[in-house]
Amino acid sequence: MTIIGVDVGGTKIKAGFITAEGVVLESVTEPTGKVDVMGQIIQVIGALTNKSKEPISAIGVGTAGRVDAHSGKINGATSNLPFWAGTNVKDTLEKKFGVPVAVDNDANAAAIAEGAFGAARGIRDFVCITLGTGVGAGAVVNGQLLRGHAGGGGEIGHMILYPGGHLCNCGKKGCLEQYVSGTAIQRAITTEIAAASASFSPRRLFRLAQDGHPAAKKITGRFCDDLVQGILNVHAVLDPEMIVLGGGVVESSDYWWDPFMERLGSIPEITFKLNRAHFQNDAGMIGAAALALGYAPVS
Repeated sequence: MTIIGVDVGGTKIKAGFITAEGVVLESVTEPTGKVDVMGQIIQVIGALTNKSKEPISAIGVGTAGRVDAHSGKINGATSNLPFWAGTNVKDTLEKKFGVPVAVDNDANAAAIAEGAFGAARGIRDFVCITLGTGVGAGAVVNGQLLRGHAGGGGEIGHMILYPGGHLCNCGKKGCLEQYVSGTAIQRAITTEIAAASASFSPRRLFRLAQDGHPAAKKITGRFCDDLVQGILNVHAVLDPEMIVLGGGVVESSDYWWDPFMERLGSIPEITFKLNRAHFQNDAGMIGAAALALGYAPVS
């Protein structure tokens, strides 16, 4: 059985062959085009199908934005994917490739991957938070994904953290996404440390903070504080057994995990376990394939 999983993000599209056990056999990654995302997805899937020695059985797509998982239509998207809203991904791909297609939000797909195969395996109430270009989350309550009325369930990146704060691409001000995403960290680097240096990455920032660099420590400390507050807000609403942190920012967490956990540990009555994601940036692709196979978060 050959399944293709596709992860559509604001900066890159990743697709690959995924086994029924959640193993990535082969994958390709390329920058996300801003005009014809659907055409790019078709091209990437087509390139993979040409490599396959067996017919494709199903396709799963995890994508940024608010998704109607039943119809496979994108109900809403931000400026990260400006022409994406209104696209019927499921219908288009099923007509093009002639196989069943499942479509869901990328953070929901990541949650499926972690629940089916990874850090939250066997847990019936958990939240998988993804810290990448933006901030997303897949919330699983009593073994079921919390999708919401219009596909916006779990959009914790757009909870207000600082009223009147930084303008978010969703149109509101002060969203969590504007303080703990990779984009937000890069903005802090540019404005507070290295305005002229495009090579000053968040990973380098966190490494310098660990080495005692004053400005880097300040930004990292603020990031940890904001992330803790966001997690506490999620906990207050959903009371999960576990919170899983994934996404590109977490790939450099060896440099900031200890101060982050110190701050979280100082909060009384923490009742949830916190794990780093097992799959990191492959989670959306693996979870999308699992959705195409009919996996639920907890069987």
